[in-house]
Amino acid sequence: MAVFRAWHGTPTQVPMCTSSRRSAGLCTSSMHGSKTESYAAVPASLTAHETRHEDVLDKVWLLIHHLLTADDRARTEHSTLLDSGQRQLTDHGFSSLAARKALAHAYGRMDADSGTKQPTIFVSIAAYRDDECKDTLNDMFAKASHPRRIQVGVCQQIRSSDELCWNTTMQRSKQVKIATIPYFAGKGPCYARYVASTLYQGEDFYLQLDSHMRFGEGWDQALIDMVLSSSDQRAVFSHYPHDMAQMSSTAPRTNDVPRMCDAYFDEATGFPFFKTVQQHMQPGDHRPAAFTAAGMLFARADILAEVPFDPELDLVFIGEEILYSARLWTHGWNLYTPDKNICWHHYNRSTRPNVWGDIPGWYERQSVGNARVRYLLDMVPDLPNGQSQASLDYYGMGYKRTLAEYWQYAGLDVKERRTWTREKYCA
Repeated sequence: MAVFRAWHGTPTQVPMCTSSRRSAGLCTSSMHGSKTESYAAVPASLTAHETRHEDVLDKVWLLIHHLLTADDRARTEHSTLLDSGQRQLTDHGFSSLAARKALAHAYGRMDADSGTKQPTIFVSIAAYRDDECKDTLNDMFAKASHPRRIQVGVCQQIRSSDELCWNTTMQRSKQVKIATIPYFAGKGPCYARYVASTLYQGEDFYLQLDSHMRFGEGWDQALIDMVLSSSDQRAVFSHYPHDMAQMSSTAPRTNDVPRMCDAYFDEATGFPFFKTVQQHMQPGDHRPAAFTAAGMLFARADILAEVPFDPELDLVFIGEEILYSARLWTHGWNLYTPDKNICWHHYNRSTRPNVWGDIPGWYERQSVGNARVRYLLDMVPDLPNGQSQASLDYYGMGYKRTLAEYWQYAGLDVKERRTWTREKYCA
């Protein structure tokens, strides 16, 4: 049982602690959560405890084949089974790119005029007691060129008295899936992004955002065009957007884009922290980047299967972005700065609720998560206490490039705390 709650009648993919996940060391404490007064416990929708990976794949492929060749009525009848098959893959901690691509085709939006499949976007949002979340979603749909092609997965960590991110009375509520975690059971942004990613239903592209943002007109098509014009199937566009205060009706939107091209080391954790330099960009100006930002990241949705989010980074903040940047690059993904401003971020939020004020013992818990990050980044030689090597391997670096090559590419020496990133990327 888990302490997630699904909204709007949409099944939430709850990662259960199956025997196969337990043997691989992939279970987390939250997979054994208990029922609370305010949050209904959600049981697993399938009894897949002992099912072998091969059996799951066979069943999923059979359902996919039937779905792709059946008429519209059969498509409706079998969509629930397809959801179940995808959940079995999630429950087993098993990722199949081929299955994900077939799911993307099955779920694709059809254009009413041409009858052709149109690209879809899955938007992942992690929110912690954020009363701006609903405004972010409203503005996102309002400014999109093709709002019907957007599906949203939100993980909200809230108190029972907090305002919800979304409800069924709002427009396009059926396009938003929400997993709710009580704030006292929250594990920070990394875990929330992991939970939000399990709400993915086969869309073509993946957009990761924070819950306090605003958007430019036609942001969705602009992002898709950015990836397609790059001719790079493994392009990741990411940066720290401008502050929302710079977005006014009297100031024209410019192509002066913040580029994450500088770094320094956080004294407390030893992790690299990033700075931006504003640079004028032209459409199609795909400048390489060394880092990704957690609050704005766009790529093809294959990224979710290839570089899955780690649920064990308890209350990790500063280490989140450098770790995911390194994992992406070593898995063969190429990092770029967006060639235009797509969205704006609310940065001045010092008076908002946060885990430091809400969760007792947060520092000790964060220390455990930071130790995991240090090991994965090869900053320390020893396996952290209580950590599974299988889990660390699963959520670690890729095999397309080495971590040592990434440090050279990014212009960083994490052991000596030296950086030459600015000289490489800010010129």
